[in-house]
Amino acid sequence: DTPMGLFYSRRIGRAPSGEEDLRGGLLLDKPRATSIQTAGKMSGRTTSGLTIGAISALTAQERAIVADSLGTRYSDIIEPQATYNVLRLKQDILKNSFIGLMATNAARQGESPATTGGVDWRLNFKDNMYNFRGQVAVSRTGQGRTSRETGVGTELSFSKGGGDHFGFGLNYEGLSPDFNINDLGFLRRSDIHTGQAWFNIRGNNPWRFTRRRFINFNSRGSWNFKG
Repeated sequence: DTPMGLFYSRRIGRAPSGEEDLRGGLLLDKPRATSIQTAGKMSGRTTSGLTIGAISALTAQERAIVADSLGTRYSDIIEPQATYNVLRLKQDILKNSFIGLMATNAARQGESPATTGGVDWRLNFKDNMYNFRGQVAVSRTGQGRTSRETGVGTELSFSKGGGDHFGFGLNYEGLSPDFNINDLGFLRRSDIHTGQAWFNIRGNNPWRFTRRRFINFNSRGSWNFKG
């Protein structure tokens, strides 16, 4: 369970990504993946409904074979040694609902660490007829040793998915320009607001020659933080 993509497991042991740091040399050969030196995972669930998951991994420094302008070959670092840590907690509450916490940290040698954390929830009401879910997450990332940026991501949704006759939903997502979770997560883009609303009229019981009937109305808009 990885809300808002805060954890994307393929980041651990990924292909080396430091080609732009090879000081102008010509790349001749590089490892296809980063070696995982040690890793551990723990998961479980308590009798009180608390789900716990944790991952910790250490990946090796990787070097590429590079040639300078005179054709002389040498090796250069293409991926620094790194540690990755993930913690996920999710507590069952009410009836078929939960509230959760998640934190990640990616620390590469010689770079500022990248940290994310967030709280998420799903609350169901009236025998799952109504649903309120959401998440607020914060990222703290940077380049090099000193530069640091903080970003915020928010997702909110309220809907009526059950019952007869009609349903509706209201959704919002806001990802600030500096929201960045891709060191250990997966995010296609930031700097965006997205709002969506839908309403449907429906019949769930067989009637004449139909089994179910829907009429849907949908509206969606997106804009960046500059409007």
